[in-house]
Amino acid sequence: MMKKRLFAGVLLFALTACGQEETVKQDQTISFDKLPAQTSMAEGSLQLTATASSGLLVIFASSDESIAAIERGRAAFRQPGIVSVTASQPGSERFYEATNVTQTFEILSVDSTKKEQTISFDLASSWKSSSGNMVLKATASSGLLVVFTSSDETVGLVGSNYLVPAHYYESKGERVYTKRIGVTASQAGNAEYNPAANVTRLIDITVDVKH
Repeated sequence: MMKKRLFAGVLLFALTACGQEETVKQDQTISFDKLPAQTSMAEGSLQLTATASSGLLVIFASSDESIAAIERGRAAFRQPGIVSVTASQPGSERFYEATNVTQTFEILSVDSTKKEQTISFDLASSWKSSSGNMVLKATASSGLLVVFTSSDETVGLVGSNYLVPAHYYESKGERVYTKRIGVTASQAGNAEYNPAANVTRLIDITVDVKH
């Protein structure tokens, strides 16, 4: 009788163990839209946009909340200075913690003794890589040089006054795809002018040809 009970116990344990499925965690990465290297107190805040490949919520943190605090997905400016914003995702039962992504930018002061300036910047709402490079045109009322930046250089790389669209061999195997990015025009000012408020335009880039 004892042998039968022992056999039954071993069989039950084996069946229970076979019925358990171990959860295998997956890696995840964070994509954090590029921030301008410089902005000004006149802007008030910066929009923060980041996604995790897992689909989980990305968390933002400021290196110095006395300079910029995180509020509702934005970096709210408190005073001029250099500050870093880190995007993180701690993981879950299915995903490992993602590698943090950090960006640093400078908030410039506004001097009441200097002149103000504004930026005029128009941009097409869409563009195809088969059309080649796009010329970027923006002017500052001060006459100073305007600088452009892209929110995602893997889709659209910005030069001095042009946008270079990506090509499909760089798009993770997808031959044709469309992605919306932001192109920001900025002017940091000089001894006579305060920094201009940045102007950001959205554009849909369709990657449809091989380089």
